[in-house]
Amino acid sequence: MKKLIFGLIATVFFGVGANAQKVTKEEVRTYAAKIMVQFKNSLEPAYNESKNFDDFIKNSTGPYNPQSTVTSEGRNILKVAYDYLSNKTSDQRIIDTYSGKEVAFAFKYLKENNALDNESILFGITAKNTKNIGGKGGPTINFDINLSNNDNYGCKWYQIRCWLTEAVGEVAADVIITALIALVL
Repeated sequence: MKKLIFGLIATVFFGVGANAQKVTKEEVRTYAAKIMVQFKNSLEPAYNESKNFDDFIKNSTGPYNPQSTVTSEGRNILKVAYDYLSNKTSDQRIIDTYSGKEVAFAFKYLKENNALDNESILFGITAKNTKNIGGKGGPTINFDINLSNNDNYGCKWYQIRCWLTEAVGEVAADVIITALIALVL
């Protein structure tokens, strides 16, 4: 009888846990839209210093980063953010209308390259993308840190997974990333 009761309790716990992990396509799209809002907002300083899209990429990823190192997924998500900034699209409008496609492709690329904890590869950002001010051995400025105005969570501008994890937690973020890739693509 004890085994039956413990089995029933375990079944209930696993059933509740499994149901809590399901997300709808609209919920996933909304999470992607919120990531895009944070991404766009964190890149506003780079946009304000830019004359065109190529200048925006340079100002975002650092002047010492060749644009050829930016992946197509990184370039596409930057283009959407640039367009939203150019059109002065409100955050609420993005949340209401953004499809999530570019965010989904970015997560797909990161997952396929085992780089979910290294989003900087989307944008070709490496330790080499720093500016040495003061000669050899002098202090360096890391451009990916300077652009971030997202200090509430400590996420840098390019850390799309970081923002999602801060909002929903590690386990839920993994579920949402998998659902986003599956449902949106």
